[in-house]
Formats: sequence, C-alpha cells, structure tokens
Amino acid sequence: MTRNTHTSIGAGILGVVIIGGLLWELTIVKALWGFWVAALALFLFPGTLALVPWYMLFVYGNWQLLIFTYGGGLLGCLVHCFGDEEPDEHTENVQQIDDP
Repeated sequence: MTRNTHTSIGAGILGVVIIGGLLWELTIVKALWGFWVAALALFLFPGTLALVPWYMLFVYGNWQLLIFTYGGGLLGCLVHCFGDEEPDEHTENVQQIDDP
C-alpha cells in the first residue's frame, strides 16, 4: 500500500468514528436530558465526544461507547501516522550536500 492509501484509510476510520460516535452520543444525551441539551451538545461536539463515553462508563458501567470512540480514534490515528513513514518518491534522487 502506498502512503496515500494508508492516510486515506486512517482518515476514513477517523471519519466513521467521529460521525458514528457523535450520533450515538447525541442519542444518549437526548434520551437522558432532552432535545435542547442534545442540540447544545451538537454545537459543543468535541466536548461531547470526549466526555459522554466517560460518563457512560462511570455512571452506567458501559464500556462500549468508550471503546468505540477512543479505540477507534486511536486506531485511525495509528493507521494515518504509519502511512506517513514511507519516504517520498521524490526524495530518492536528492543527493546529500556536505557543508564546506
């Protein structure tokens, strides 16, 4: 796989995790606190993605949302970062220049 393929897969994983996690978390927020709090949580979505999984773990003992959000985010970041480790094809022909 090429570098662009790894970064595309990593970005795709992150996109699915962010959108899926946000929809899942907004459903939980709406069920617990109502529509207006869910609407506010939508505008504050980075905080929603960060805090609601921990709330579900500590209050309800449910690990699923935490694993999906943080585990999927970590997986997407790792795939994206490992895609950047391959050298550019344009740097192979560059010669080292020693300082005089």
